[in-house]
Amino acid sequence: MAIKIAGVDVINDDRELVLAKLTDINETINSTAVDVFIYDTSKDSDGGAWRHRTQHTSWYNETLDTDIRGIRKEFPSVAVIVAEEHTITIYDGDDPSLPMWMIFPQNRGALGGVTSADRDLTSVAMLNGVLVGGYGNGLSYVNFLSEVLERGASVNTSNVGVLPFNVSERDQQPGGLGGTLNLQIRNANVNDVAMTVLPDAPTDPATGLPVPTIAVATNGGVSVIKDDGTVVDLTYSISSNEAGKVWFTSDGGIAWTSRIELGGYVYVYRENEVPALDKAAKPDARYGNFTYTPSSSDLTFIGDTSFDALDGAIASNGGLTVLAESPTTPTEGMVAYTTSDYTTGWLPGSIKLAALANSATADRSVNNNPLTQNGTITAAPVATGADLVGYSGFSTSNYLEQPYNSALNFGAGDFSVMGWVSLNSTASQFIVDRADASDANRFSLSHIAGNGFSFRTKGATTVASVNEGASSTAGWKFVCGVRSGTSHSIYVNGVLAGTTTATAQDVSNTTAPLNIGGAYDQTLPTLASLALWRISATAPTADQIAKIYEDEKVLFQPNAKATLTGSSSAVTALAHDPDTNLLHVGTSGGRSVFQGLRRVEEHTGTNSQSLAAISAVDGLVVEGK
Repeated sequence: MAIKIAGVDVINDDRELVLAKLTDINETINSTAVDVFIYDTSKDSDGGAWRHRTQHTSWYNETLDTDIRGIRKEFPSVAVIVAEEHTITIYDGDDPSLPMWMIFPQNRGALGGVTSADRDLTSVAMLNGVLVGGYGNGLSYVNFLSEVLERGASVNTSNVGVLPFNVSERDQQPGGLGGTLNLQIRNANVNDVAMTVLPDAPTDPATGLPVPTIAVATNGGVSVIKDDGTVVDLTYSISSNEAGKVWFTSDGGIAWTSRIELGGYVYVYRENEVPALDKAAKPDARYGNFTYTPSSSDLTFIGDTSFDALDGAIASNGGLTVLAESPTTPTEGMVAYTTSDYTTGWLPGSIKLAALANSATADRSVNNNPLTQNGTITAAPVATGADLVGYSGFSTSNYLEQPYNSALNFGAGDFSVMGWVSLNSTASQFIVDRADASDANRFSLSHIAGNGFSFRTKGATTVASVNEGASSTAGWKFVCGVRSGTSHSIYVNGVLAGTTTATAQDVSNTTAPLNIGGAYDQTLPTLASLALWRISATAPTADQIAKIYEDEKVLFQPNAKATLTGSSSAVTALAHDPDTNLLHVGTSGGRSVFQGLRRVEEHTGTNSQSLAAISAVDGLVVEGK
């Protein structure tokens, strides 16, 4: 079911919201959205109870059924908020016909000054009865309970501060305010806004609700308007401190995208906690992309320009990056890339190779060190109708090889080798081998008859190895060999199958190639199908290995979809539904819906293509073009 709002679609799959049943919605409303936001009041601190104690407000008692006011007094339990260039409209999501509930007109009241192209609205958010809108010349703040209306900016001018209006007077001319600037943000050019309620937030005596914390992404950095009224500026910069998107993380931190002077938002920064004071120093985590990578980048996302971002996902012109972050040690987190052609699966930490991701030769990691195909390799879906491709037909003359790659010289340090294998024989066979004729300074992952999967390292003469313990059975299995300090472990399907303690051997070899599908000399070729093989200079934890298996195993089921719908990988909009835990991803080909790494829905109609904004709550999805 769809509501079309001039390029804005609202999709409802008949789930019941906490305070409203949204069914049989199929309406068209003409508007042009720059941002969309689904405000579910049941997620407010009081579950939305504030809606039932507003009879004293001016807006509750204003004349209904006008050009800027709908026919219902009560604030909707679910509101669809649409920001156009110069107007904010609130639609009543409790009504299947989605009628207009209230309009904040352009260049009036709280939106005074929003007229010229450089002052267009850019973003909107609402929480605990407080509506916030960002635009090219400041910030608008509307409290529906206390009826405080305020305009924030970077400097104190005649048109800032608390406005001499209530909500019912929002159509008044804004001139001659003469206010005092309370919401002083870093830069007046606002690109995005976000809201949250932090633990121990004070209660606003005028509303009875905890005071929200507001994050504002500006051309001068991020300003965080804290619940005590103070403002903290985050201005760390590699090239430019202009901030594009901003969001609060699920674990109490804050993150934002940053621009470079050449144009485009190419870095993502994260603070594990909202700083108490202004901060220009390096944040807790820094993520770069394939083209612009900050010094000592913790993780890398695909593409070279980010269009949208949220907690756990980054949209770029190169595709979708999902993250499984490690806040205390960000270099040990994981990323997974998804494009219209492939998915990499999870890439842990300092990834050095991501191979056999719907290509026999491409390295999908940031390193881009391809393999060479010798002879003929067979490619086929891993299951009937699946997007993911497996590779087989290895022999002494049919194999994959990567020429010497210094990135695989791990010395005696930590590293891991992992991937998916479907055995057709329990005979001894090599899957991955990095070695040369010297048989020294070598590492491999193989299957040994009677002992199962085996992870082996060798220095000059000494071997350290660990085996599964018994021949493995047929069917797709996830195998991971890990060296962490002196611990050598083999995992099968996310479970520890064997471990041993031995002195870490030096596996650096300045001439050794890497072979996939057999030993370095092409002997003992694998009699199996292979997919998603990865090598990392990071030793993933047991929990990470279990997550990799659980998230990826569904991609090996019949008809499992793993790529972005359509032919374009450029992702223009993202939304995460906190109730369904689904990730909505917009491209020119339509909207892809992911549950973990698997695409579970696609919407390819015209109104779902080339989206500029998406919002999703409990199955209700708003699409903005």
